[in-house]
Amino acid sequence: MKQISRRKFVAGMAGGLGAMVATRGALAQNKVLHVIGYTDIRDVIAKVWVAPFEKATGVKVQFFPAGGTELVGKVRAEQSKPTYSVMLTDDWLINYARRFDLVQPLPKDKMPALADVDPSLQFEDGNGVAILVLLTGLAFNSSIKPPASWSDLWRPEFKRSILIPPSSFATSSMLLTMAASIKSGKPIEKAQYDLDPGYEYLKELKPNFLTIYSNTSIALNLLVQGEAKAAAPFYAKNVFRHADAGAKISLTVPKEGGFVGLNGAALIKNAPEPELGAQFINFGLTAEVQRALAEGCIAGSVNRRVELPASMADRAPINQEAIRKLHKLDWVSFNDRRSDLLDRWNREIAS
Repeated sequence: MKQISRRKFVAGMAGGLGAMVATRGALAQNKVLHVIGYTDIRDVIAKVWVAPFEKATGVKVQFFPAGGTELVGKVRAEQSKPTYSVMLTDDWLINYARRFDLVQPLPKDKMPALADVDPSLQFEDGNGVAILVLLTGLAFNSSIKPPASWSDLWRPEFKRSILIPPSSFATSSMLLTMAASIKSGKPIEKAQYDLDPGYEYLKELKPNFLTIYSNTSIALNLLVQGEAKAAAPFYAKNVFRHADAGAKISLTVPKEGGFVGLNGAALIKNAPEPELGAQFINFGLTAEVQRALAEGCIAGSVNRRVELPASMADRAPINQEAIRKLHKLDWVSFNDRRSDLLDRWNREIAS
């Protein structure tokens, strides 16, 4: 891929702002935009999205790192008078936030970059949009042979060496669904609606648990040090960045397939800076930012004009064909059942 100079990179992204840049003095001077979002890729977001946006607009972006239901809880706590204008969080959490009336429709007329985003990556009736497409597979310490099947995790050689996520992580629903599919013989698309076999099968896996982790960094450290042999499921973006730095860790997609994950963005309802919030999200969807964000996070781009290197194909879903090969869960259904699923997981799996 042809390398883009920093000068051309910033200039190209500034061009993506269109009329906003032209009215910088009137609209954005001395403005502050508060954004709440991802902790794991905060460094990449700061470098390729926030800094160029600030330079192009004169806006100061205050970024508060938070994730999961903690993020939704924080936004909900100040619902009557929001501090933040933008939330960067996963598609399933935007659905969850919408249930508390925390988000509002994205103004398409003020976000031209949305035209380059596939409709399947715009969700919640226009209240959310994906910013990255993630590969979710099975992480493992690279000193062992990559597991060929998800069912390999139940084998005796993995006794007290498997890491699994807590019930509050989306990946726990992926693991539960995969277990239900293997146990029942149903395809993922049907198994996700009948999870009883999954709970029964995961109970059989308990002798192989090392721990149920609640912090991704801790899980990665256990894998790198070899105390854990595998972690399932895991996002590729959190694995390959460490592997590229020399850590003994890798990720595989077993024969039953992997899952697609969507990092997303939404505009908070009654946001203090709704126009700047929309412009910030739009900026992140432009081809220049999307290319840099996807390559920096090792993930798929949501902008159809972005062509990622073929060398990324085994690490990220770099096109629509690759996305379609991954399993996608019905997060509306999971959130409908959320309370019961959490209770049962904590009672039968985490105990």
